[in-house]
Amino acid sequence: MPTGQVERALLQSAVHLSDALDDDVLGYESRLRLSAWAAASGDSTTRLRAFDRCLELHLSDPLRFPATVGDLDLLWDFASIPRLLASSPRYDRETISACLDEMLEVFSFQGADLRALDFARFEVAAALGDGALAAESLARATTGFGSQNGRKVRAEPLLCDACVLSAEIVWHARSGRLDRAAAAADRLRGSGVACADEPELGLSRSLVPYLLTGRLDDARDVHLSGYERVRHGAHNLEAVAAHIEFAVRVGALRRARELVERHACWLAADPLAESAHFALLCAAGGAMDALTRSGRGGSAITPNDAPTLAPHLGARIGGWTATTFAKACWTAASGLADAFDARNGSDRFARRLDEARAIRPVTAWEPSPWRRELGDRDDRDDRDDRNDRRHLPGRPAAAVFGAEAVAGIERAAPADQRLVEPRALLASAREYAAVGDRRAAEAAIDDALPRADPLTRAELFAVRIRMHVERGEIRSAEQQLAQRVDCLIVDDLDDDAELDLQLGLLLFGAPLAGQEDVLGKAVERAGELGLDQGPRLRIAVALATLFLQEGRLLEAESLLSSALAGVVGVRRSPGLFVLADVNFALGRAQEALAAIDVLLGDPIDRALRASALLRRSTVIFLLDPHEAAAAIEHAIDDADRALQLYVELGHCEGVLDACGVLGHLLSRVGSVEGALEALRTAHQTAERFGHPDVDAMAFRLACALVRADRGGEARRLLEDVVEAMSAEGDPSLRAEAFYWLGHASRATDDDPAAYCLWSLALEEFGRVADEHGSARAGIAFGRLLLDNDDPASVPVLQEAARRARTSRGEEGERAPGGGVPASTLLIDALHLLARAQAAFGDPVALRTLDDVVSEAIALNCFEPLLNASVAESRARALDDLDREGEAIVVAREAASLFDASGEPGAAARLCVFSARLLARTGDIDEADALYRAGLIRYDAAAKGGRSDAPPPFERAIAAQEHEALSARRL
Repeated sequence: MPTGQVERALLQSAVHLSDALDDDVLGYESRLRLSAWAAASGDSTTRLRAFDRCLELHLSDPLRFPATVGDLDLLWDFASIPRLLASSPRYDRETISACLDEMLEVFSFQGADLRALDFARFEVAAALGDGALAAESLARATTGFGSQNGRKVRAEPLLCDACVLSAEIVWHARSGRLDRAAAAADRLRGSGVACADEPELGLSRSLVPYLLTGRLDDARDVHLSGYERVRHGAHNLEAVAAHIEFAVRVGALRRARELVERHACWLAADPLAESAHFALLCAAGGAMDALTRSGRGGSAITPNDAPTLAPHLGARIGGWTATTFAKACWTAASGLADAFDARNGSDRFARRLDEARAIRPVTAWEPSPWRRELGDRDDRDDRDDRNDRRHLPGRPAAAVFGAEAVAGIERAAPADQRLVEPRALLASAREYAAVGDRRAAEAAIDDALPRADPLTRAELFAVRIRMHVERGEIRSAEQQLAQRVDCLIVDDLDDDAELDLQLGLLLFGAPLAGQEDVLGKAVERAGELGLDQGPRLRIAVALATLFLQEGRLLEAESLLSSALAGVVGVRRSPGLFVLADVNFALGRAQEALAAIDVLLGDPIDRALRASALLRRSTVIFLLDPHEAAAAIEHAIDDADRALQLYVELGHCEGVLDACGVLGHLLSRVGSVEGALEALRTAHQTAERFGHPDVDAMAFRLACALVRADRGGEARRLLEDVVEAMSAEGDPSLRAEAFYWLGHASRATDDDPAAYCLWSLALEEFGRVADEHGSARAGIAFGRLLLDNDDPASVPVLQEAARRARTSRGEEGERAPGGGVPASTLLIDALHLLARAQAAFGDPVALRTLDDVVSEAIALNCFEPLLNASVAESRARALDDLDREGEAIVVAREAASLFDASGEPGAAARLCVFSARLLARTGDIDEADALYRAGLIRYDAAAKGGRSDAPPPFERAIAAQEHEALSARRL
């Protein structure tokens, strides 16, 4: 049975099916399992919906809907429902009290252990701030089994010892009894007991008690090991909040910030887990306040999946800083505290909020073990200590890449960093800026400015201005531009100063849309004033870039060609790069190559060189097949060199782009291993950098692995991709993931999982009316059923053929997303359908094969190999229909067709198939001849070294049969 999100989808499908069939028993069992899944996964909304229906059915008829079904237990699930309700202020005290009363009724009727009820009462009382009732209930829950009216207690335990110890830890800690909290934590660590939430949550709750009772070593060990156990599941939000608070208390502010950025998006995972939301908001607010107190309030905060935070922290235009993020967290936490306290009739949450605001570091522990792990690409905080740059497991480093060939490479400083000449420092600044290392770029600029010549000084200011513009820091960019203009005037570079004053930030990366008139007038004015070629080229590049964006390619090409005439040196580099892009867009491969070749001949920095090499490697896609075949090795060399440069620079985006191009080129020359390694490097790099497209990279790699028959590795990747998908996400994306995971499962001989996954894929494709996807999934599903001798393969393949036909009508010959054309799907579906019909004795199979031929001829794709394959299917269909004489004739014809197509392995199989039929009918001599012919073809296929050659055991079986036949002749 698949787990995780796949399990949820299957259970949800089972619920829908049971409702459609009006089968309450199946619906009860499906919902009971769905509720258990949701409890373990932190999906409270799904859990309550499923549990409420199960409880309703159970109360209506306890015999028909028993409390226990197999390994499922309604009462075990019920035991934590009151806690769930108390965790959200949306449920009032009356609702929670009614739930406890109903729990008493059900548990009493079942003769169940009432300690679970006492513990539920304790959790509710603690959540509501009723200390006396909480203490009384906890005492009863921890003093042995209870019974109701002398009835026998049910044997199965309904109370988890780990949950009790975890609750004790937080109860004592919030009551100020830190020694008792630490003692409970010791018992939890030594007990070895566990459940869906524990001991992870309890361990996180022990961090502060251990720390504040002087047991820093224990706290450190729990933190280092405990975070790894909770970092992958959004249902661990409260536990993560405790780890953030611990990091703040020990002064590990970078660690705290990284955890906030990584996990703040989990606020959107479970809308009803508002107690955990409050804990996370308080911890995050405390972490941001600590950064602000240390002078880093302006540090940029970039949470993962930032748009998902809007419902919790409010809509945000622009980026977050530590100060603004703290304010938003405290505002949201205050709102939750008010809602909880209004519901509870106390000020408990308000006091917790005040306590969170008052948290301060109590030690200065430097978490050295973290530094040996993955690094950090963060350059946003100019005051952070570089020694604290490798610490967060799973948060990637610019220095580390996934593939073995580049593993362990640190982000290299620019090649000439040992030189102190301003021009070398300018190259360093450009490279650092290109890879996003702003701090290093600023340092290089500051070092070079006092000693730079006028042109170099102007370019240094230009790099700094562009960095400000890219980050939306317009005021800072304008201030730096004013300084640049002052320097240009002092240095007698009046032409450049004139342009900067006239066009401002348009020359430094500001949006160009709607600025054609301004730039056009600037071109005219430059000509009237007789400005130098260098400044005039700057305007031309900006205007040509605008033309390129608007698709006015010929105007852009004419403008740049004229402006570049006579310009030499590095000042022409931007113009050459844009000119190459324009020619590329025009389909002029040779002109694009010429521009890039000139660019590469100039003394440019490594970042620009890598971009140019990668661009040159893609020009091959414009060439005709003959030219492309001759140039592909050079293209691979260029892409490989670009990848090496990006690795040296620690440029994540560059590495991903280069790996993508390199993988495509290597696949074109048949290097499956090379292509896979490129895709694997891209995925591992994206994973270590925390790149937002990491799941897309994993999906692309997994699909390539499936095609290369690497099902095991593909399955692991795809399972992670599916887990990362929202249950309410895009159905088409979920369908594709299920479809490919089905193929990966089948490649690992897990047919039941493939059955489930392709069923889900068909459902999801159906939800978005994707006929093409439905046809693909139907063909895969039908083949699985046929291989398992299931007659249901016939209607499944009939539906797949219908979907393929509809898709062809909608799309023509276009292949969606570059995939398989609908016409090919239709032929495949009909062909497989004919085999299924024949396998189950339906003579209509022969007519279906005629349809395959008719469709192929109509689509002008009836190739010799397809003709041979259809002939083979016809021969086997005739055999299935007990028409052996006709089967022998057609099989021999198919063998001849495969011979003519250069497929000796397939011809060998048909010869042996014919020989078996002849032996069965008693024609020994003719069978002997065909066995010999088949063995000869097997040997020819093996000598040819083809990847699709028949496996050796086929020949061995044929040889054994031939020997037995020869013995019969004697």
